[in-house]
Amino acid sequence: MGGGDVLTRALTSLATFLVGPFGIAFIIACVVIAFLAAAARMAPPSAGFVAMFFGAAAFTGAYFVNTFIGS
Repeated sequence: MGGGDVLTRALTSLATFLVGPFGIAFIIACVVIAFLAAAARMAPPSAGFVAMFFGAAAFTGAYFVNTFIGS
């Protein structure tokens, strides 16, 4: 069992979590928190949009990992 097997299993496990219902809820919660922090002037106004971009990127990456590596 090489190092690639461990990395592959770790990536597919993380991707499965992010694409599942708990991962989607986690991404949505992070985006909502970023927008609320921006509304309370605790973060820059662009923080919510940055969080939304990275949440979408994480979901897309996890989807591709599940599709191409996980199968």
